[in-house]
Amino acid sequence: MNCPHCGHEIAAPAGVTGRQKDVLDYIKGYIGAHGIAPSYAEIGKAVGIKSTARTHVLVYDLADRGHLTVKRYHARSIALVAP
Repeated sequence: MNCPHCGHEIAAPAGVTGRQKDVLDYIKGYIGAHGIAPSYAEIGKAVGIKSTARTHVLVYDLADRGHLTVKRYHARSIALVAP
């Protein structure tokens, strides 16, 4: 994964794939800009995933790895875990 500004190689956080890093970065930016979490559809569209189910899997993988928390059955309930 390369920096969009300078082209230098960017390492993903430990144990996170490139696609998961894209999702995590988008969520961080969205929450920072809007104050609420994005929907799964918005995440998928932003990172080029057509399937909302696949986006859901990526978000829950990040939650399992301790980067996010998600409340089941609640809209826009994705929250970042402080480092």
